Amino acid sequence: AVEVDAQDAELKQQAVDLYAAFVKDQVGQLVPAVDDFVAAYVAGDDDTARAMFPQVRAYYERIEPVAEALGDLDPRIDFREVDAVADGIDWTGFHRIEKDLWVPATDA
Repeated sequence: AVEVDAQDAELKQQAVDLYAAFVKDQVGQLVPAVDDFVAAYVAGDDDTARAMFPQVRAYYERIEPVAEALGDLDPRIDFREVDAVADGIDWTGFHRIEKDLWVPATDA
């Protein structure tokens, strides 16, 4: 084990505290943004959902390092279709909605 002096320990704790505050802030913005995004998507307002998608997705991307540590939360939110099929699980989340909002030309 490496000895950490008090000053380094304090700096490490400050970094941890700042990151925790950042994650809380991003989640605080993510949740209402997702609510609005889902409401638009479910209502069939694809233009609004498409416009909102990048911002909502950005909030999630900023917290993804933490989300990956929370069990099956990240796969339910952020799995790609090929990974869901390979793992034999239902494909849900951002990429599922993304495919629906931006139908590939070959599927249109």
